[in-house]
Amino acid sequence: MTPWAAARLAGYWCAYAASWMSVKVRWQLSADPAEVDALRSMLDGCTGTPGPVPTATTRAPVMTTPGPAAGPVVYENCDAARAAGSAPIREGEPGCSSRLDRDGDEVACE
Repeated sequence: MTPWAAARLAGYWCAYAASWMSVKVRWQLSADPAEVDALRSMLDGCTGTPGPVPTATTRAPVMTTPGPAAGPVVYENCDAARAAGSAPIREGEPGCSSRLDRDGDEVACE
């Protein structure tokens, strides 16, 4: 590979890894050890990296994410809704459920 091609490819991987990390941070997603290793490998030698590489976590997802074929957002309990940054949940918002609204005022997990 020519030096200019290697430099161009390295720039691509730096941008790709930075984008990958920004998605992880924005949506508060966890990363397993293999993913962290891949990010570190891509960022090795990059300059101007947007921040530190996330550390590996083993936490379980706290909610389901709706997609085209997915069902509604469902929180196991108010602790899960709070951990996802969704509490309090007002009537009509994703994840609102009468089982999470103990006082019946149409605001769950307050």
